[in-house]
Amino acid sequence: MHAQFGIPSDSRIRVVGQVASLTPRKGQLVLLDAAEQLVRTEPHVHFLICGYARDPLAYERALHARTADLGLTSRVHFVGYPGPIGDVYNAIDIQVHPSIEESLPQAIIEGMALGKPAVATAVAGIPTMVSDGATGVIVRPGDAQALAAGIRRLLRDTSLAARLGLAAQQRYWERYTDARMARSLEKLFEDVARPSAA
Repeated sequence: MHAQFGIPSDSRIRVVGQVASLTPRKGQLVLLDAAEQLVRTEPHVHFLICGYARDPLAYERALHARTADLGLTSRVHFVGYPGPIGDVYNAIDIQVHPSIEESLPQAIIEGMALGKPAVATAVAGIPTMVSDGATGVIVRPGDAQALAAGIRRLLRDTSLAARLGLAAQQRYWERYTDARMARSLEKLFEDVARPSAA
């Protein structure tokens, strides 16, 4: 499972992963700064950054350069979408989404469906999906130290990570399946179209 992404086959390894387009607003540079802090104390953590760049000659190059500058080349693995995205999620233990600007990320919904605990930022619609301490960990946007602390918490407390992942999956079934979301939209339209009682 790990080998296809260049991650060593070692049962002790924990993988922190982000699935998102490679664009500054998704916060990959913040994740790299957090990774640099984490590798000092967490000897078995690796990072999987999965996505395509909209401008591969600029931001993607900056990400690879920053990875090298931080000495993280052996611990940070970049991949495009290699096939079924489920293969990527199967390799991830902790999902991270350090967005600086956002709407309602599909990637978080996908991770919730698979029971992945998430560390995400308090941006736009993210806190409506991820409740701090209940279905994941919420941190300040743009704060690499806070992001590292949130990730470290789940790396060291595997029972908490498992509990948050199960709760996230339950929330997915309650709110974010296609049928549930379609019904929510229908109800919204019905409420808007209903004549006022006044």
